[in-house]
Amino acid sequence: MIVASAGTLNIVGNLLIANDVGMTEDVINNGQLTSTTIYMQAGIGSLVNSGTFTSGGLLLGNTASSTSTVSNTGDMNINGWLYLSVVGQDSVFNMNGGNLDVTGKFEMPNDGVGHLNLHGGVITNAELGLNGNCDYTIEVDNGVMYTAGDHTNALDWMISVGLITGEGSKTPYSSYDESYTKLAAISEPATFGLLAILSLAFLRKK
Repeated sequence: MIVASAGTLNIVGNLLIANDVGMTEDVINNGQLTSTTIYMQAGIGSLVNSGTFTSGGLLLGNTASSTSTVSNTGDMNINGWLYLSVVGQDSVFNMNGGNLDVTGKFEMPNDGVGHLNLHGGVITNAELGLNGNCDYTIEVDNGVMYTAGDHTNALDWMISVGLITGEGSKTPYSSYDESYTKLAAISEPATFGLLAILSLAFLRKK
């Protein structure tokens, strides 16, 4: 299914992508696509968005047999929860650019397995449900993720055990500004420069 750049598709109800085992289905949105909830079901399903996508929820890996892939360079508005994988064992979210706003929770449930490529754009979450059982991984490049509240302890732990990595030579980090936790990455030269600046500031204080 393709929504053209000048097209608009409003679905009254839910959209099921690759509903049956063995089915391969692609949904490509270059225009405006609206649905109550998107379920990526039993088959091999992909959702590619370069337009404006609005949904009350987005569930990757909704069944154990599903293979789910989402790629975004446009604007995605999830007015509810986004599940990186409900129970599926092969779910990938490619954030390559644009914006993703999740008014509910970006959730990584215990029974699923998923990967987030934070390669570009900005993700903003009202909540973040991280998983510490090694079933979820995140790779950070030029993208940034903001989540309301302080999630630095969990993110820093995932970084320390290699569940969150930087693309190439980049180093991921998390920080909290009293409102939002930021997950991003810096290149190694920038890391060394930051350490040099901190060392110089320390020497000046001495």
